[in-house]
Amino acid sequence: MTYAFEVDGSTVTNTITNNSGSDLACGTSLAPAPGGVLPPVWEVVGNGQSLYSTDDGGQIGISTQHVTEIPAGTYVALASCGTEGV
Repeated sequence: MTYAFEVDGSTVTNTITNNSGSDLACGTSLAPAPGGVLPPVWEVVGNGQSLYSTDDGGQIGISTQHVTEIPAGTYVALASCGTEGV
């Protein structure tokens, strides 16, 4: 698995390359990181998170997920994939 993040205006695109041989379920999340200080991981993926995408991503090969309408600021991005729900 590889993840490649790209920013264009208020959108973050995560290009996911899955060479595992199996379809996976993936998610991409963002959380504010003011001053470059990383938040606890639960703030990135926990309940109430609104800056995320679970668009179809994780199929064998290359797929993308988009997080849109991101307010101005400094953020940390986290992507993960797994087999649950596939």
